[in-house]
Amino acid sequence: MCAAGVSVDVSLEAANGTARLTNCSTVQLATLSKQQCSIKSADPTAAVNCQLLLPCMGDFVLKGCTGSDRSRSCSAPIQLGHNETWWQAAPWSWAPETVLMADKSNVTAGGEVVFTVQNPWWGQTSGLLVWGNAVKRVSKMLPQVPHGVSTVTISSIGDECRGSCRVALILAVSRPSPGSTAATAAAAQTDAFTTITKNVWPLNIEVRIPKSNCGSCGAATNAASFAAMGLQESGLPDVPISKLFDPLVPRTVTAELTLQGQEPESLSVNVTVKGQTQTPDGLAVLVPKSDKGSIT
Repeated sequence: MCAAGVSVDVSLEAANGTARLTNCSTVQLATLSKQQCSIKSADPTAAVNCQLLLPCMGDFVLKGCTGSDRSRSCSAPIQLGHNETWWQAAPWSWAPETVLMADKSNVTAGGEVVFTVQNPWWGQTSGLLVWGNAVKRVSKMLPQVPHGVSTVTISSIGDECRGSCRVALILAVSRPSPGSTAATAAAAQTDAFTTITKNVWPLNIEVRIPKSNCGSCGAATNAASFAAMGLQESGLPDVPISKLFDPLVPRTVTAELTLQGQEPESLSVNVTVKGQTQTPDGLAVLVPKSDKGSIT
């Protein structure tokens, strides 16, 4: 673990340093050398400027290194991606994650916070940002949330973030219009895979295999044609897709986080003791030396 503000070189490479474990073309493997960037440690939004992309189906590792050649220290590699065998057994059937990050973890009254949104969806997206505590809530309409990375700024934070502040982002995603890049890419991607039915009781499981890896499935579909179809531009993963999953279906998704706000101020209360120095029974009443006290 390194101190805050240290420069970290982040890189993506094929697992075990070999292309044998991937299904990448020569062109795709060449892009791996470009999949690297430098960020500052302990910066929650540094990843915004470090967007890496898995070039194709395969086993990859992500690692971060600090220091020079002689004193270089690297993190344990993080496994990313899956090879073709894995995808054939488990076609894509889950929704990608929407990410919400803040540029600070503590906020103060009158201050400002900048949220970074990573929107993985391909259709037109609008949103509602809601933040507040148990006493007060505030919301902000987001008429358009672009695909990829964008930011939302909240200024003049008030009592809604006193003590703590819960933030929720709700996104409404529509289906891409016919003829759009994402819709065309999805159709092309569907046509690029063949379907093989496996008799697995009690259901017949359909597995979609890339035609380029199926000798009797007709014309081959290579990485260049996928790029031409707009797959890379649309962000649709170049993997088999489950027949039960439509990545372009309209949906509502949420992302949440909690910020620590300014603690409630102490409340001073002045107490004055008035009355007789004796009770009706003649017992003495002890009067404090000061007739005022403070309770916080």
